[in-house]
Amino acid sequence: MLWAVAAREQADPGRGRSAAALAEVDAADVLRAADYDLGCLRPRAPAARFVGPAAGSDDEGEDGDSGSGGSADDASSSEASEPGSEGAGVPGLGRCFHCTSPAWRSLGSAVASVAPTPPEASVFARDALAKNDFEFGVLEEWLGAQGCEVAAALESVLVDPNPPGVRPVALRDPRALPRGPWGGVLACRPCATSVLGDVVWSIRERIPDAELPARARGRADCWYGRACRTQSHKACHAARLNHACAPRRPD
Repeated sequence: MLWAVAAREQADPGRGRSAAALAEVDAADVLRAADYDLGCLRPRAPAARFVGPAAGSDDEGEDGDSGSGGSADDASSSEASEPGSEGAGVPGLGRCFHCTSPAWRSLGSAVASVAPTPPEASVFARDALAKNDFEFGVLEEWLGAQGCEVAAALESVLVDPNPPGVRPVALRDPRALPRGPWGGVLACRPCATSVLGDVVWSIRERIPDAELPARARGRADCWYGRACRTQSHKACHAARLNHACAPRRPD
């Protein structure tokens, strides 16, 4: 009978643990802290003010996933230079606004980490657009026409994330962000990276069709939108359909 007991404990480890032990395990679970978003935990390469104006499919059986302040000079920006603070919570700084893990830095000062130089900012922006080279090229070309770089665009949105007349920033999950500026909001590294990635995606989504390069105008929306898996590795699909849109399919 001992083997049967052992088998039950393997199938359901919680049966043999106290509530306190289970709480301790949950507290150390980094996946749980990141709301099981593997994209937040994926290492990114460490990677100048603009908020875009308001923006005015066919199904090929290609699968997809469902899913959709102040400035960087605020008082919290000093932690950016603290030794050992990169990627880890800073003792005494406070708690992440979303997952309540120890905060890493404010969203405003996190921009300097994910986009310290134009090449690294480009890597971050491309990742935020699901590695869709077509949509990334559209965003890069449009920002260039505005005389603006990725870091400056991020900082500008954090100052006024949801002004009247533009689409709200498309956050991928509910977050307790304030109505006003987001630059001073404290966050852990995964949550800060996730929010800034959502901001990049929203900057692209907010570009009016009339301001897009000719090659990007008038395209039908992909049913899977930003969650499409195919967009990152099939260039013809990425170019033919617009992915700067919310998923229209739940699966």
